[in-house]
Amino acid sequence: MDSLQTKERKYYVYRFLNKDNVITYVGRTVDLYKRFLQHDHLNDEVSKIEYIECDSEAEMAWKEVYYINLYYNELSTNISDVYLGGQMKDVGLDDKWRRYKYQYQPENKDIGTLERYNKYVVEVPNYDYKALIHIIDHEKLNEIGRDKYAITQKWFNDHRYDGLVDQLRRGVMNFFRNLTPRGNSNSTHNNLWTTYEEFREEIKGKGFGRAFVYLSDDTKKDYSDRTYLAYLANNFYPATMQNNFEVTENQYALTELLQFMFKSALSKGEEIWIYIPSKRMRNLLKEWVEKDLK
Repeated sequence: MDSLQTKERKYYVYRFLNKDNVITYVGRTVDLYKRFLQHDHLNDEVSKIEYIECDSEAEMAWKEVYYINLYYNELSTNISDVYLGGQMKDVGLDDKWRRYKYQYQPENKDIGTLERYNKYVVEVPNYDYKALIHIIDHEKLNEIGRDKYAITQKWFNDHRYDGLVDQLRRGVMNFFRNLTPRGNSNSTHNNLWTTYEEFREEIKGKGFGRAFVYLSDDTKKDYSDRTYLAYLANNFYPATMQNNFEVTENQYALTELLQFMFKSALSKGEEIWIYIPSKRMRNLLKEWVEKDLK
């Protein structure tokens, strides 16, 4: 591994919480997505996953052991690193735990037909979307997303050290600075962008970093003044969700995108300009606009 890769490597400590917000597991990893897929004991008792990012492998190692012992309880499943019955003194670390958005869904979970349909339906106003939605067709910027599985979580994980994620970051900056109608929109006042939370820090650039909104964000914050959007995701069902929803995978992907777009000025019937590097996601939106599906 070269020095650049070593410098950019990420180190995480994560924890699982059950439906009662009791911490049942603490672990460490340099790859959140792949590590979670390896947890074959995930089940209905894991309702939330949170993580912190560490500055070094050493910090990751000692914090894992510290938090295993600090959170030790009768439901803990990783007890090999518990010392003296888990009587760890709380030293008051100022770690900010963040929610990991990938949610495990057991295949046999019983979800009613109406619930699983309504979750992925967006009711949209009767606007002329062909006139309102301007999709950025920039050959050079969109080249990075030609592959069907480009800009997915796996793509980010596979390419975080080979320059492609940085290329994507520079493409977003180019869009906000040079490809909007008013020229340089390198500010938080008109911009809105999203990607997978764990890669936010690797994408954000000067002037637009604070214009971030979480994927599937359900807060009531008003973004209806935002006209320049970047959607840096490519949505597929997690494998464990495939049998739980009656909507198709493309309908699921498109609806996630529309939910993001309708946080912006589009919700008021105003024009937006949107950069979607994923060819698959871009084509889904183009098809929706052309068919005027509401």
